[in-house]
Amino acid sequence: MKKLGNVDKFFFNSLFKLTYSLVVASLFSLFLVNCKINNTIEKSILADAPTAQLPGGGASGPNTSSPSTLPKSYLPKLFKNFSDVGANSNPSDFAELGGFIYYAADDGIHGIEVWKSDGTEAGTNMVIDLNPLGDAYPSEFTLMNGEVYFVASSELYCYSVFKTDGTADGTVLVKSTAVLNCSGASGLVAIGNTLFFNAFDDDITGWELWKSDGTEVGTTLVKDINPGPEWAWIMYPKAFGSELIFSAQNPTLGSEMWKSDGTEVGTTVVKDIYPGAGWSFAGEFTEMGGYIYFSADDSIHGQTELFRTDGTEIGTELVKDINPTGYGYINGLTAAGTNLFFSAFNNSTGFELWVSDGTDPGTVLVKDINPGAAYGLEGYDQMAAVGNIVFFKANDGVNGIELWKSDGTEVGTVLVKDINPTGDSNPKNFTKVGTDVYFVANNGINGDELWKSDGTTAGTVMVKDILPGSQGGVSPSSFYFSAANGSTLFFKANDGIHGAELWKTDGTEAGTVMVKDANLNDVSGVCENPFVFSGMLLFSAKEDLSNCELWKTDGTEAGTVLLKEINPTGNSGFQKLAEIGSQLLFAADDGTNGKELWKTDGTSAGTVLVKDINPSGGSNINAYAKAFVVNGSTLFFTASDGTNGLELWKSDGTTSGTTLVKDINPGASGSNAYGFAVMGSNIYFNASNPTYGQEIWKSDGTDAGTTVLKDINPGVAGGANYYGEPVLVMGSHFYFDGITASEGHELWKSDGTEAGTVLLKDINPGAGSSYPQGFKKFGSNFYFIADDGVNGYELWKSDGTGVGTVMVKDINPTGNGYGSGFTEFNGLLYFGADNGVDGYELWRTDGTAAGTMMVKNIHPLYDSYPSNFTVIDSVLYFNADDGVHGIELWQSDGTNEGTYMVMDINENVGGSSTPSPLLLFKNILFFSADDGIHGKELWSW
Repeated sequence: MKKLGNVDKFFFNSLFKLTYSLVVASLFSLFLVNCKINNTIEKSILADAPTAQLPGGGASGPNTSSPSTLPKSYLPKLFKNFSDVGANSNPSDFAELGGFIYYAADDGIHGIEVWKSDGTEAGTNMVIDLNPLGDAYPSEFTLMNGEVYFVASSELYCYSVFKTDGTADGTVLVKSTAVLNCSGASGLVAIGNTLFFNAFDDDITGWELWKSDGTEVGTTLVKDINPGPEWAWIMYPKAFGSELIFSAQNPTLGSEMWKSDGTEVGTTVVKDIYPGAGWSFAGEFTEMGGYIYFSADDSIHGQTELFRTDGTEIGTELVKDINPTGYGYINGLTAAGTNLFFSAFNNSTGFELWVSDGTDPGTVLVKDINPGAAYGLEGYDQMAAVGNIVFFKANDGVNGIELWKSDGTEVGTVLVKDINPTGDSNPKNFTKVGTDVYFVANNGINGDELWKSDGTTAGTVMVKDILPGSQGGVSPSSFYFSAANGSTLFFKANDGIHGAELWKTDGTEAGTVMVKDANLNDVSGVCENPFVFSGMLLFSAKEDLSNCELWKTDGTEAGTVLLKEINPTGNSGFQKLAEIGSQLLFAADDGTNGKELWKTDGTSAGTVLVKDINPSGGSNINAYAKAFVVNGSTLFFTASDGTNGLELWKSDGTTSGTTLVKDINPGASGSNAYGFAVMGSNIYFNASNPTYGQEIWKSDGTDAGTTVLKDINPGVAGGANYYGEPVLVMGSHFYFDGITASEGHELWKSDGTEAGTVLLKDINPGAGSSYPQGFKKFGSNFYFIADDGVNGYELWKSDGTGVGTVMVKDINPTGNGYGSGFTEFNGLLYFGADNGVDGYELWRTDGTAAGTMMVKNIHPLYDSYPSNFTVIDSVLYFNADDGVHGIELWQSDGTNEGTYMVMDINENVGGSSTPSPLLLFKNILFFSADDGIHGKELWSW
């Protein structure tokens, strides 16, 4: 089933407000319609199933649905699973609640849902599939009155507050605060029997402070702090005794510190720290000794200086102006015993470790770890307190970024261990468990792995090398310690076999184990799609933990082997260019020379670098279809030698024969030659230089023979559309999108001479632009999409004359019919188009209005988006989405009843296999697809 609209959480922290929520609501309504009629659609497909045409010819009998009921020997099958490394369940948002760890995870079938674990494999299970149509994205798990509250999305509600008792039946919506069911809830904090949170109330109160006792009737708005539909921008909620401390803004006070006891009258600003409508940016609230400490700007002492409050206006005061001549940039406030530690900036010492006992004289620099203005801390450092000691990372300018500790005195602030003697260990994600602190660090040998420390050098050790080798099993970019259950730490890690999964540790190597492989799906093995070359199939793939490299197959699994490991240390980035004789030219990066020109004859020994065009780095060869062309035995392409920018080059496959044709745009800027086509002995393309701007050029392969064809739009404005289609060659002329000030983007033609380069037709009269695109030759005409200024983007054709350039049909009388993927099949032209009623579906034309019709409405409720059209053995194959099975492989004989899905390769709910491309090799159809289990792999039929 199609996933039509889980809203990204970023929406609620952005400037998109009511408009976006309206869109979301309409999408959820569509979800409901989809759910209700799915069975009807499925039954219809079953009833209308026709006879399947097998590759190579022959009928198979009824193809009856998802999956097809053809004998298994006739169905597409996985050809080879190159990468059997486990997929990621990506556990996140851990919270220890009632003897269980609650978290979000993806098992590869149900999407990102609510899970819980007692630390055993048997006791680790999904609680509920809250959103069967997609991802629930559960987060902010919070315990209150023996139940777990969290924010999630279901098929009916997005980012609303739910609660669970740990069972599916006991997982329910608390309340949707918005009429349109998109609450945008966040910032859950439980104080006693009251859950505080931020939520969105459509266009009535905007995003404000709410509370709940766990019942629908007891879930109410606390106060409209910023009256009307404007948002209060509530941030940094923190429990302080029986009250909630938070930051909020309104037009009178700006952004200030507020407090709430859960009543409207008891929700007040603590103090207007920055008088008037200015913003104090109060934040980083941390409790110590009966006070909340925070950073703020009072308009006098600069941004982010140290303040504290007892919850009253008179008791809210500046503790210390740490940087009297600038900003203090306070971060990482951490209470340890009777001391408050934090990172702060001073013009003399840079970012360093500070400590405070709550008084001005007791707020001091602990130690200038990296002497002078150089930074000892980085300004956003996380810290962890163990008793009276705080652990953190710092750089003393000698040992790099390593593990440090401090008791609040200069002498007691020391390097714990130089974990990586050859560089930075960059410890992070500190979490206290018992008397130890756990963290992620890199010792320069094992990569980012799990470490622990008791504060001594000898007691600072790697817990386990989860992923052997230098890669590291704990990702620094996505790893967060989130929960400690007694003496057990739960976390996310990847051992290179099972993917990123839930792990636990008791601090010993033997006790550091994966809890459960929740997502058994494999990662993708095919990196670049296959193509036929010299009697074999070539493609880029990775096997297990290897990088993407060049492979070949003779059509058998045994004959599927690595052709060459071009880049031993990374991905080669293989991109096919073209065949010249018995060699294939391609772009690749060997890890030493950058992206350069390579060739292969299909053997490992014959796979070699042609030329290092840019000795100082990669040549940035553009390997997209519009950026190169073969004329005879010469490949023309764009590349940069590091001096001339991206310019026109040519190659015959030899080092000496690979040369710059012409520096069209002198200097380092480059002409960015693009949109190549061949007509006669010349190639034609778009290029730019300071004299003509972007225009059409031609070249015979020599410097002197490379000239601008015509300055269509005189001066530097340019007359050729760089982002448009390559020129279309038909007969003795080629056709393209040309630009002039008086006609705009219109259809031009050329015979290769300046005089013969003329406007063919001003389809959108005057300065308006028709933007002709998608050129495809069919019979004695070529077809394209254009906008005449009246009918929108519709299907046109031309015989090369102005009078013979006409609209074929106004497919969508109320808007744009568009059209793409033009493919000739059985004497007709097939394409995708939208008639404004049935959505974007499969169409065909014979060149007349009467003969232009929809073949089949594949997705009755939406767009099927047919694409990747391929004709093999008198059958039209393509990708489409029927709204039930996702993007799968379809075939057609050109009739409604003869158009059907071949097989539902990815049977997961909402899953798509997205097969591409389709190649017939030794009477076998090969393509890459993702079955939802093995990732993107090579398939055959």
